[in-house]
Amino acid sequence: MTVERRPECEPIPVPHAGEDDPHNECADRFPPNRYPGMDVLVGGKRFDAPQVGMRMLWEIKTHQFDRYSRFLQNQVIRVQVLELKEARDIAEACGMTPQDFLVLIVHAPALMGDDDRPLAVVHALEQALPGARLEWKLSKAGHPLALPQRDAWLAEAASRGEFPLVCNGDEGAPVTLYGLPTSARAASGGQPLLEVHADLPLDAAGIVAAVEVLCGVAESARSFWGCATPQSAAVEIAGQTRDPARKPGVPPRGLPALKFPDKIRSPAIPHCLGWLNYWSAAAAQAIGFPDPSRDADLLSRARRTAMGGWVVRLTETPLELDNPAHLETLLRAYERFPEIGGRVTPR
Repeated sequence: MTVERRPECEPIPVPHAGEDDPHNECADRFPPNRYPGMDVLVGGKRFDAPQVGMRMLWEIKTHQFDRYSRFLQNQVIRVQVLELKEARDIAEACGMTPQDFLVLIVHAPALMGDDDRPLAVVHALEQALPGARLEWKLSKAGHPLALPQRDAWLAEAASRGEFPLVCNGDEGAPVTLYGLPTSARAASGGQPLLEVHADLPLDAAGIVAAVEVLCGVAESARSFWGCATPQSAAVEIAGQTRDPARKPGVPPRGLPALKFPDKIRSPAIPHCLGWLNYWSAAAAQAIGFPDPSRDADLLSRARRTAMGGWVVRLTETPLELDNPAHLETLLRAYERFPEIGGRVTPR
């Protein structure tokens, strides 16, 4: 389904404003940005990023707020509230406001040569999610374009070491899938990796299929580990990654601080926890799962995979950090697995 768009609501790419490299890197990678290296003008206002495959605008804030004086904190809050209200009004008028969806990310070895994994991952998602046909790509303007020879197109891209975005062409209930390379410098274990990203609606069908989608995508990519988490919770979990120099501050909700990926010794060690967690056999061994004497509760919500890994569901329903029981479950899981996020090196 294609949504009719008003001319003033068409995102117009413009170069990132300012020279705040950490801010711009976050804006490009996290939503992720449909136009890396660019902001967009919508309704006459500059936004940090339009999300790939979705009608949703992002504003990214990277203030070192806890280091400001009380006076400066108050001044910044006043200015930001006014700016964000203006941004919200424009986004609402253009039908580009946030919607919760399921964010799936798995971490796998880098693509090599004529790698068949991108096509295998696409087929796995289509098989796991009823009715999903990822037979479209996005134009530079963000419009769905049909791919009549999708499999050949993906194979040709994979031969160049790329995993381009494919989607279901439905802007009302979008499903997107793509891969991003991670350089050896930025990756765990000092080796290049592949991140496979999928976003799907957080509706009844998506929730029912979520375990199969995560398992299928992860094992088709031959992943080390991965998570599937509602976007609202994933944003806060991303805030756990901290570093005194690169990203100072305190994680939200009393959650533990996690290391940046390049500070984690092995690609098999998960960077974080999510609602659904895929751990390969290597990842499970690295974090010490399962231990029958300590993991009875987790094992009641876990399943073994065909390749010897595990999919572990932290909570019966999708993770909501405003739910005290869900937050407590997440905190207990971090306490149980101190290796996650590089906090403790096993002896």
